[in-house]
Amino acid sequence: MATVGVKSAIMGILGDDKQLIKDEKTGLSETGIFEVNLATSKGVTTANITGLAATITKIYGSNAVADSSVGIPAPQVALSANDMPHEIVDKVTGMTVNEDGSSTSYTKILPSVPLIVETSAVKDGKSIYFAFYDTTVVRGDANLQTNDASEQRVVDSLTFSANAGENGENFKIFYADAEGFDKEKMLAEMFPGYAAAAGESDPKA
Repeated sequence: MATVGVKSAIMGILGDDKQLIKDEKTGLSETGIFEVNLATSKGVTTANITGLAATITKIYGSNAVADSSVGIPAPQVALSANDMPHEIVDKVTGMTVNEDGSSTSYTKILPSVPLIVETSAVKDGKSIYFAFYDTTVVRGDANLQTNDASEQRVVDSLTFSANAGENGENFKIFYADAEGFDKEKMLAEMFPGYAAAAGESDPKA
């Protein structure tokens, strides 16, 4: 499963009922999801996914390896994009977006944010999706520096820490070239309550 590049990232916010919030003011959009891509955010630059495998601890006895203890995977995604809308960054990191043009630092439990990261298979260019049922998101630091002969840009940086979904699992991998794959069904599974806007259905991608 060799991959090449990173295409996009899709995220949403779940309410207390674990359903997708489909509202532009309290959620990320009318459909509930926001896709980080070239059009919306000048593109994803990195999506460093770690912790997909559980930690294995050797258990010794009688001067030999008697058993192995297998932990629970604890995935994290370090996602960067060139220019995400500030409202999206603020909402997924739990900040309150105010009507005076400000956002207040979070003072409550951080929101539940499902995440899907899309890459491509080397062999045929078909999409591969790393999907996380529920994550907690923190924003990166802002290391601001003076411009010199070159612009000194600070891109958007978010870290998503995966939590278990309602089914007890914390991630899933979808393959667009696999028989039975349907993108809309994937979105409905990862974002409970999701429904495609009219004209947006794309079963294979």
